[in-house]
Amino acid sequence: MSSDGQSRFKEIGIPLISAAIALLGVLSGYILNTWTERSQVALKTFEVTFPEKQKSYAHLMRLLSDSFYSAAWRQKDNHYKFIDELEVSYFGLEPFLSEPKREATWKEIQKFIAFCDQIRSRDPVTDMEIAVTSKEFTSHRDKIRALLFSELFDRN
Repeated sequence: MSSDGQSRFKEIGIPLISAAIALLGVLSGYILNTWTERSQVALKTFEVTFPEKQKSYAHLMRLLSDSFYSAAWRQKDNHYKFIDELEVSYFGLEPFLSEPKREATWKEIQKFIAFCDQIRSRDPVTDMEIAVTSKEFTSHRDKIRALLFSELFDRN
């Protein structure tokens, strides 16, 4: 390199390289800061919503059992109380559900309520009918669980 080329590199090249390095530092700091802020928001959202989701989910699942057993034992007053509480518990979870899961869960809960009303209105049943009815209860419960669990507690 000639002395004229070296002089030009010192005048133009070194400041340009320095500016590029400084710009890369600023950009990487901005990207890191943005990523950190997003992570903190996601963590805070999880901290705030998880306890409510978990509590409402557990309560709803318990009310499925309470509703079923009150219907099977023909406890009219308790049955209506548990059905009302079941729907209220669902409404507590509703804001956390996507539209398709909300609709599917509501439909399944209504099918479950119809099932409970049906078994409550039947005459006392035999042991064989109890086994079949228990399997149907388990099927309803598992469908509702499948609809809710991944939607509420997906770790992604």
